[in-house]
Amino acid sequence: MATISHTRLESGTTIKSQSNNPFYKDKFKQFQSHSVKKENNILDELFSRYFNLKPDEDILKVMKIFGQFEQPFEDLEKLVNEDDELTRANNLSNIFLTCLNSHRPIKSMKDTVEMYRSIKCMNKLAYYFFKSKRFSSPEQAKIFLQELVRNSDFFRNNIN
Repeated sequence: MATISHTRLESGTTIKSQSNNPFYKDKFKQFQSHSVKKENNILDELFSRYFNLKPDEDILKVMKIFGQFEQPFEDLEKLVNEDDELTRANNLSNIFLTCLNSHRPIKSMKDTVEMYRSIKCMNKLAYYFFKSKRFSSPEQAKIFLQELVRNSDFFRNNIN
């Protein structure tokens, strides 16, 4: 028979763990030791589902994967914050799906973040070169900057 443990969140919600699995019991105790503020019903649903795990459920593994995506995804979200909401939502959800379906999803997400950073940096530099009236268009400035980097010692000596 399943052992049931209870805890009460600051929101007033009582959550329980019915798992006999010691791993889940330890995780439940960790959550009990932290006070959690209720932001909305999503937390109630999350804790309710998490703490009612049976040993054969894989929600913990799913949540760990989301935890690994968190930092690179938030970095990417900051990089696309200038887009309108619909464009940002479409781009971020498509990027997530593409990365998740790759061989190494977390690395793929990190590589995507690095590429977005590089593009953003190149575009900013091109804009400054264009504004300093060295070039007649931002596109000409980008081409110049790419060639400048290709011809640099740093490029020749850089393995990656």
